[in-house]
Amino acid sequence: MRKILVVLAAIALASCGGAGAEKVSGDDVPEDVGGEVPGDDTAEPDEAELPDDAITPDGGKEVADEDMREWELPWDVQVDCEDVCTGLKCGLVGECDCGPDCGPEMTCDESSHECVPVEDPDCEKICADAAKECGEYGECWCGECAEGSSCVDGVGVCVPNTDPCVAGCDGKECGVTDIGCDCGECDDGAGCEDFKCVPMDMCNVSCIGIECGPTPDGCDCGQCTFGECVGGTCVCEPQCTGKECGPDGCGGDCGACPNGGVCAWNSKCYAKCDPNLIGFSEVVQKIVALSTGEGGHPGQALDVDGDAGTCAPAGDCEAGLDNQMSSLFDQMGGFGIDIDATMLESCESGALVMLMEMISLSMNGSPFTLNMFMGAPQAPKNTCDFQTTKCNYLVSPDSIDGESCKPVFWFDNATIVNNYLNAGGKGYQFTMMLSLIPSVPLKVWLYNAKIAGVVGGNLPGIDISEGIIAGAIPKDKLLQGIDEIPDEVPLPIGKDMLKMLLDMSIQNDIDTDGDGENDSASTAMAFDSIAGSITGVLP
Repeated sequence: MRKILVVLAAIALASCGGAGAEKVSGDDVPEDVGGEVPGDDTAEPDEAELPDDAITPDGGKEVADEDMREWELPWDVQVDCEDVCTGLKCGLVGECDCGPDCGPEMTCDESSHECVPVEDPDCEKICADAAKECGEYGECWCGECAEGSSCVDGVGVCVPNTDPCVAGCDGKECGVTDIGCDCGECDDGAGCEDFKCVPMDMCNVSCIGIECGPTPDGCDCGQCTFGECVGGTCVCEPQCTGKECGPDGCGGDCGACPNGGVCAWNSKCYAKCDPNLIGFSEVVQKIVALSTGEGGHPGQALDVDGDAGTCAPAGDCEAGLDNQMSSLFDQMGGFGIDIDATMLESCESGALVMLMEMISLSMNGSPFTLNMFMGAPQAPKNTCDFQTTKCNYLVSPDSIDGESCKPVFWFDNATIVNNYLNAGGKGYQFTMMLSLIPSVPLKVWLYNAKIAGVVGGNLPGIDISEGIIAGAIPKDKLLQGIDEIPDEVPLPIGKDMLKMLLDMSIQNDIDTDGDGENDSASTAMAFDSIAGSITGVLP
């Protein structure tokens, strides 16, 4: 700093003479600039001070050392950065670097040359300036969308859930939905399973490029949705011979009916829906025994949520099997309500008739359609014992859509592998009946419905044993079913008391809508069935 002061003093001497004085260039600086400086005859050259009338950056007043640091000299002068940076912690002063980086979570204040903490970003302003309504943007979270709308990833705007793909991909991380919505891809090192990104284990890697079947290292790459597995590839030949419309067995279809006609279960076109004219498949099952499953155990329940790491009810379950409602049914026995006994009595009397129709049934693992109907015996039990014999049935008109002529509830993914039936899962639903008192079925709604069981016999007269119907019952739907019981029907306890018992006792363990909150209680019913025939629709 002293060297700079000496040079400045020389400038001051050369510029005395007022406004008309000529500025001194670097070449005109006298070589003996280190000599004595007027104004202080005794000052040593290295300690010279500026005269009172010296030209300085602040217009004639002597500047402090810290101000001199920012003053660029008009000629080449060798600057001592050690002196320039004295007392400074960081940043640049001219060509001098006054310190290293401040370190994590700190930054350099360029005005004070001090290390100061990094302030949290003003996310409200950052999001507003970037017109982001929701989601992540840089280091900021710009908020959630209101109910009924979703955030478009990467765009940060909320859009109404009218786009089927917005709702269809809600809660999904990856994959393509059954309506063709692309829900994204997983990062490297992860695979997509059930619309979730999961780490790739040895078998995930071994199955890359393989559609189905086993690998040499013992991994199972799954089964074909359609067709057969040949050398790790799914091979499917469309089956449209003799068909006018409907599915081809390979995920496609065999055509559409002209003039708005109806495509029936038999792949024939009809001008309008008339189930009595169209008829039904010859492969039909009538449930002859139905009872509540005992806890979450094999043969009594199924994995409703698809998570092998959870089961219900707590302390009475295993192997990922869900049957939360079983504990409630046990409690209801204390109020004189024996659901198992009343359901069996309803089946034997014909008051509760559940029918399963199988379309294009295959015993080799290819998918087929399983339709669910409620109905009634066509003839009295003393004419045909529907609990032990193949009898004729009429289906309820409420079980059929009058326009499409299709059943209201069906499973289009049913398979039979090694004589074991599997159907349904997430996204499937139907209504079934419970019996609180004999001959008075209670309608309940099953979501994420599944059916499984052991298939015996030969086509078309097969039967199902060790069957399980499982799903999740929303509490509000169950309470609604209680309200729909006619007031004149005598119940073991009053409606209000029964609803209070259900409301207090039901513990939800299944998330059916994918919002991250459990909204329904898992349940499971054991059943057996025998062959039957559907001959028409109840008047």
